[in-house]
Amino acid sequence: MPLFETLDDMKSFVFCITDNGGATADRFTIVFCDGDYFNSSMDPYSPVGVGMWGEGAAPKVDVLGSIKERVLEGKERFIRWTDLPLKIQMGMVGTVNVGWKDFIEKAPACKSREEAGNFDARWRPNGDDPLPIYVTHGPFHYGEREKTFTVRDDEHGDTTYPTFREAVLHILPDAHAYAPEEYHSPVDIWGLKDPVPLWDCEKDLPEPVEELDEGVHTYERALMAPLKRWIAGREVVTSRYVDNLGAMIVVARDEDRFSVYRSFVIGHDVQVSADIQDSSADDAMRRLLELF
Repeated sequence: MPLFETLDDMKSFVFCITDNGGATADRFTIVFCDGDYFNSSMDPYSPVGVGMWGEGAAPKVDVLGSIKERVLEGKERFIRWTDLPLKIQMGMVGTVNVGWKDFIEKAPACKSREEAGNFDARWRPNGDDPLPIYVTHGPFHYGEREKTFTVRDDEHGDTTYPTFREAVLHILPDAHAYAPEEYHSPVDIWGLKDPVPLWDCEKDLPEPVEELDEGVHTYERALMAPLKRWIAGREVVTSRYVDNLGAMIVVARDEDRFSVYRSFVIGHDVQVSADIQDSSADDAMRRLLELF
């Protein structure tokens, strides 16, 4: 019984996807929300391809910390699922299911609620805590009572599922439970626009992303860097990352004239637009309020 029957089952479990432009054979990295990650070449299923699993991608160290550094240095880029080669897209669900096969088959649900652990969004399949799933029983069917599986959740209430697989999907960690936002991808992983051509690190030389204040998130640094060319010689009045827009907004002033700039991600690239230029303070404030 596979854990992920469709790609939709797996979407919330994918943390980020990156591409290093072909600098190494395992150019793509797919990080999952339990800390496992898969490094892949263009075709990991080829006899000469590369496909390697790793684990322990904890925030600030190992894989996530390295990804953060390489993105800031311009050596790696966040990409979407549709930007991956088709062979990876087509085979990845099956590849991930192989890793979960033993767990699904050999990690039985607890016999009672008391025996089960309490559900925590940070649950990991390789942890030592008791599984927060216990066996319950549904209605009688052909003279026998159907077995169901219930997730114990002392805070929000227990939830019952008809299969063990569905109960496990419920307890899998998501991106917010796995790592702070500074490590999240600024790219909409599941955006359905046409794939962006893969970049070549030898032809398309990387541009380092300058470090800003320590408290600024990684993707905010990436969005701020190209804005600096636009606001050169102007005084920055305010800058703010607007989550619902996925954009960095900057208001800059040159004497008594104001401009509002927006930096956002499209595919692999950071784009900048001047929402309003050389306007009065009132016009700039009006546009700023519209954006926020």
